[in-house]
Amino acid sequence: MLLALLGVWRPVGPHGLPLGPVGATGAPGPVGPVGPAGAPGRDGANGAQGPAGPVGPVGPMGPAGANGAVGPMGPAGPVGATGAPGASGPMGPAGLNCWDLNANGVAEANEDRNGDGRVDSFDCQGPSGQSGRDGAVGSGVLSGPVISVNPLVLTVLIPAGPVGSC
Repeated sequence: MLLALLGVWRPVGPHGLPLGPVGATGAPGPVGPVGPAGAPGRDGANGAQGPAGPVGPVGPMGPAGANGAVGPMGPAGPVGATGAPGASGPMGPAGLNCWDLNANGVAEANEDRNGDGRVDSFDCQGPSGQSGRDGAVGSGVLSGPVISVNPLVLTVLIPAGPVGSC
């Protein structure tokens, strides 16, 4: 509050009386309690990029990826060397004789087809084979034994000659 005395405005004290002259500055008082924190300020401008740091350790291996598509077939490789011969295989089962009509391995009376009292290759009967090629025309003179091989009959012809010339 202010009071006007003799045309001069003067401050008024607590009891309404004019205040006297300002005295000397006293000793500072104790520091007051810390006030509440203010609002954070704006971020400053970014500084220059710093140097790169050291390389870190290698991390653990990740899981295997999915298999890719099968590629195209490559060219054939060179032929390899011939291998060593293998071991002989086991003996196979006995075959059937051509005369064994019921395939039981036993010579029976009904298998003696030519009636000679023996069951042998002369009793074999089967379809006729293909005819062979005609041979060259001969001279008409036998000069040695002639052997004719028929799948069912072996024939040996010996030319006639002087007695004792065999």
